[in-house]
Amino acid sequence: MNTTLENWIKYIFEHPVNKIPWYWDIDEDGWEDIPPKVTVAYLTKIFAESENVLQSYSDAQLNQGFWYLISNNYSKADSRNY
Repeated sequence: MNTTLENWIKYIFEHPVNKIPWYWDIDEDGWEDIPPKVTVAYLTKIFAESENVLQSYSDAQLNQGFWYLISNNYSKADSRNY
């Protein structure tokens, strides 16, 4: 996966909303490691410019994506090779 900001946003928010969120699927492919500085820069960007960078996602998709970011699932995805 190319870890551009756009691809990172798609990975987190571009999923159908189901009763069980996509990130609980044990077969879900992870992504390549992103350096912590890049992760912080991406998080800063989505919060500072959310009106622009997240406008194409529904409230339900945003809710699901933000839960992913604060759950243990994100920390596992980011630390698989540490």
